Amino acid sequence: MDHLFSYGTLQQPEVQLRVFGRKLRGMKDSLEEYKITQPESIAGNQFTSGSRYPIAVFTGNPGDHIHGVLYEVAGEDLVRTDRYEGPLYKRVEVTIRSGRKAWAYVYLGREHIIENTIDFVKKSLADAEGGHDWWHVYRVWKMSKYIAGTEHVNLLVVELGALLHDIADSKFHDGDETIGPQKTRAFLSSLHLDEEIIQHVEQIVSNISFRGGNKTQTFKSIELDIVQDADRLDALGAIGIARAFNYGGYKNRLIYDPEIPPDLNLTSQEYKKNAAPTINHFYEKLLLLKDRMNTDAGKRLASARHQFLEDYLVKFYKEWEGEYK
Repeated sequence: MDHLFSYGTLQQPEVQLRVFGRKLRGMKDSLEEYKITQPESIAGNQFTSGSRYPIAVFTGNPGDHIHGVLYEVAGEDLVRTDRYEGPLYKRVEVTIRSGRKAWAYVYLGREHIIENTIDFVKKSLADAEGGHDWWHVYRVWKMSKYIAGTEHVNLLVVELGALLHDIADSKFHDGDETIGPQKTRAFLSSLHLDEEIIQHVEQIVSNISFRGGNKTQTFKSIELDIVQDADRLDALGAIGIARAFNYGGYKNRLIYDPEIPPDLNLTSQEYKKNAAPTINHFYEKLLLLKDRMNTDAGKRLASARHQFLEDYLVKFYKEWEGEYK
């Protein structure tokens, strides 16, 4: 026998008679880290009507839970419930509060949300510059999950923030910083995620960038701190150097010019328009990142990668001057 957790119309005797041909026996239970939402434009199924139909969405918040009933059902009953629930729902195996494993119909579990997001990002960044492509996002995503393991956070928000943080980097959209958050909201809304999650990820995308000019960050959360640290770590060390020169080549910038010194007093707008040699970027951004890390893990990792930059620059200047040893 299988177990089925219901939080909606399948608890109604008349619906059970229509779907299964009998009434089910069950016991009260609850599903944690999910909450009920009612999107504006969701059609009912074959036995219900109306434009507002409740669905369970994963939030990752231990304080959220959905009350419902746990039923024992046979395999053929699940085939019937699949037809009843329709394409809006995904049947996933969950662990309910009593500790039992059960099937529940939700709007995408965490793994499906992440899979859909990865697919969206890969397609969106298919033609991106090599330092800001899917593989940059991949590294930031992996690093974000590592740092998140050292903090108490909403992991779903961290993962979505990391995956979507560069979905429309303003430097590739004429400096427009609104496109990324707009694309983020549109995509997450299409998944019918909880509005609180959408707003949080939108804020991460809006506030993650370095920008220069000592611009004040208007939003703070531990989830943003983690994704920001992961993104900044990818601008340090061996990968950071590779990305810097890749972008410099993409923009056809000089590698180095001793007669053009770094400018450490750029405003945000000047930083956006700056076309100085790539080596200057080390001083105007990369070497500043170590002291702007947020988490303990980020600070620890940044220290070693920062030292790699320092060592590289020493060697660079020696070779520039024709060192032969």
